[in-house]
Amino acid sequence: HKHQLWFGLVGLEEHMVSMSKSHAAVGSAASLTDEDLRIFEQAVLSGLEWMWADAALASGLEWFAKQNPLRWEKLEPESCHEWAAYFSRQKDHRPIRTRIPGAVRTTNRHFESAQAAARWVEDCAALLDPVIEKEMLGAQDPRSCFPEYWVHSGDQDQFKDAILLPVDQFAPFQELLQATYVPASTRDRPCPAKPPCENAKKRLKGGCKCSRNDGYPGLPKSYRVCQVLRIE
Repeated sequence: HKHQLWFGLVGLEEHMVSMSKSHAAVGSAASLTDEDLRIFEQAVLSGLEWMWADAALASGLEWFAKQNPLRWEKLEPESCHEWAAYFSRQKDHRPIRTRIPGAVRTTNRHFESAQAAARWVEDCAALLDPVIEKEMLGAQDPRSCFPEYWVHSGDQDQFKDAILLPVDQFAPFQELLQATYVPASTRDRPCPAKPPCENAKKRLKGGCKCSRNDGYPGLPKSYRVCQVLRIE
């Protein structure tokens, strides 16, 4: 016998995150080295510190400025998708230095401007992690993250909607149910008999006999998708 299941889909997306270090890229990303990618991977996990590279009280004192912890600002790893937008907003076109906390000797980078650092972040993200790249675009323009097939894609105003999918789009969800269903009963499954059997309240291992795969009425043999909602 079949039991019907109202199946609601809430933002189900499959992210295929490729961490390949292939240099088969176009544009400025093609000039990145393995060292660039290694540093960026480490920065996403540990955060990124930066300072103005020309910050010094007088000529020749740059070394002391670099050792001053108060001149360094840390960008937290959980906000890595906002780093590029943050650097792009810096109005002063001055050189900057970046480093990773705890690995300052091997991760120092020098950029001609904060905007150049922003391009470096974007290029590394484009090669290493398409999810971070998407989030970076979203930090600059939230509408850029909306899938093109969304009803509200490109809307200027805020929205919250549930879209009823047509029946001809049910097949992937039906396949998902069939592929993941396991006919196993547990002790917390209520007795399906009417009235409940004498063991219904005993919480036996595997449930009462009525709720097991070989019992009666037993377990559902399959589930059928009746409705799918896409939440936008």
